[in-house]
Amino acid sequence: MSELRHEPTDTPTLSLRRRVPIGELMAFQGEALAAVWAELEKVAGEQSGHPYVRYWDMGADEVDVEVGIPLAAPTAHPSDLAGSLPGGTHVVVRHDGAHDALGAAYARLAEATGAHEPAGPPWEVYEWIPLHVEPNPATWAPPAQWSTLLVQPVTAAAVDR
Repeated sequence: MSELRHEPTDTPTLSLRRRVPIGELMAFQGEALAAVWAELEKVAGEQSGHPYVRYWDMGADEVDVEVGIPLAAPTAHPSDLAGSLPGGTHVVVRHDGAHDALGAAYARLAEATGAHEPAGPPWEVYEWIPLHVEPNPATWAPPAQWSTLLVQPVTAAAVDR
């Protein structure tokens, strides 16, 4: 099942983006999430949603990936990790379960996007990571209990109203 959502404005974030070898992706994601959380604490930001991962480009050997945390408002303190997720219209698909089956969820996202024109790279929202506490994989639910949102921004002109 999919849905269309509209966010009236961009969502401020703290995030870390790098191009990493595919074999180092999982390690980078863990390190990046820890670094983003540390920055959140340092700048006294207010988390507004679950951590996300946005894949800017997936190559055969490398991936350009961003790991971040959405904020309720831009931080009052300057940060090299300040960024944003785009507002506008998004196609959203929920995947429940382990990530080894995410391929099927991405196929559903592509089908749901249909004739809508993508307006940037998609991202994954990890609803299974608890809000407002330092991310700690040792405390997370087993992968079979995970719930992940796949979010694809689309151009407003392409959306049937």
